[in-house]
Amino acid sequence: MLKINGQEIQAPAEISWERQPQSSYAERNANGLLNRETLPDKQVLKCTWLYWDKEEFADLVEQLSSLTREFIQVTFLHPAGEERTIEAYISPISAKMLDCHKRYGARWSELKCNFVER
Repeated sequence: MLKINGQEIQAPAEISWERQPQSSYAERNANGLLNRETLPDKQVLKCTWLYWDKEEFADLVEQLSSLTREFIQVTFLHPAGEERTIEAYISPISAKMLDCHKRYGARWSELKCNFVER
């Protein structure tokens, strides 16, 4: 289950969740000790969709691509067991070509994108 701005989208074949610590700077002093200023942790959802109908795949690529310049609301099932919503941006989006035929054109698979918490 995955929703973008309240609208459910095609379910990914795989979702991976990460909690990433953030820092504004990190440097070592003369004794080799690390000094850093920490910021709030951010969540990252890594999603993968496998090949299905060519038109549906193309529609999802276009839908995700149209959202890369704005912050969006992403609702997902959190590993803690409840549904959560984060404000996020999409980066990067990628897909792998499965094969290409002169007669039928290209087939793509493994559409991937990350939703990174703002």
